[in-house]
Amino acid sequence: MFAYPFSDHVNSGLLGDAEVESLFSADAMLRRMLDFEVALTRALDAEGEITEGICARTVACIGSMKLDIDRISLATARDGVVVPELVNQVRQALPEDCRRDFHRGATSQDLIDTALAIALRNFHDIVDGRLGAMNSALERLKSEFGEAEISARTRMQTAGRLRAADRIDAWHRPVEELIGELPSMRSRIAVLQFAGPLGVRRKLGLKNPQRIAERMAKQLGLSDIGVGWQTDRRRLATYASWLTALTGCLGKIGRDYCLMAQASELRHSGGGRSSAIPGKQNPVRAEMLVALARFNAVLVSGMHHGMDHEQERSGSAWTLEWMILPQICVAGAVALRLASVALDGITEFGNRK
Repeated sequence: MFAYPFSDHVNSGLLGDAEVESLFSADAMLRRMLDFEVALTRALDAEGEITEGICARTVACIGSMKLDIDRISLATARDGVVVPELVNQVRQALPEDCRRDFHRGATSQDLIDTALAIALRNFHDIVDGRLGAMNSALERLKSEFGEAEISARTRMQTAGRLRAADRIDAWHRPVEELIGELPSMRSRIAVLQFAGPLGVRRKLGLKNPQRIAERMAKQLGLSDIGVGWQTDRRRLATYASWLTALTGCLGKIGRDYCLMAQASELRHSGGGRSSAIPGKQNPVRAEMLVALARFNAVLVSGMHHGMDHEQERSGSAWTLEWMILPQICVAGAVALRLASVALDGITEFGNRK
């Protein structure tokens, strides 16, 4: 047992995903929060909200910032969020005449939610690519083995004969539907958060907050829905549910894979070794698909609990999301990677006619 098996030194080879975990690292998230501040400063400048000349010096200072992560960590234990100390460090580094307009109109949740939106957008691009690879693996499997025969089983009892293509299609159809939902899922998550301390843009103290938000969203590669979504967490809950449905579909493939291997209807290369039985080929990757499906099924309920944001902002529900959503993302990405490898490793599927 390990505290965090996705990244511990032993289990990361099995369950780790450095590409995805890097998206949610402290350094990456803090950098995106600074990107938010750059976008805000440029938008304020473009709308004539700050003194001429301040923007260029502020942006240059932010670009060269080396944050003191240890100080941020200590302050987060007190403040509950990283942003107050991050803003404090930038302000200390800025020329004195630039400090007043820095972070103007924004609040901690604006930075954190926007940084998350950018991370999820980039993560979704990875998922898109991996879904395509797995889709190709399923098509290859059907092309090579589709006319073979397999035993049909209902309630795990033999019930007749099917073509291998019938079972492969049962795996493939849900994956194709999920691929079809990729654009709508991306649009749900790639959304700017900018609503200030009270969650209402008209209270930001800016002349044209809507134009500023639109400019910021364009710079950051996000969309703007015209309001803040700080207490409306449907976007994140829906995305987590979509990822959980994806890992559930892969878990179905993994379960069938293991049962077919048990019945000698499926043979595969690259199976796991046994410490006691020479030559044994354990379907490790398929087993992990089942485990990851169960893992996300357990976690996703927490995202729905996290929709309960009291009044204009929650601390507890918000923190719960930070604890859960990155793990759902990592598990989903790992499952996609393992599914492609497991499917590509199949050397026999059913009985050829």
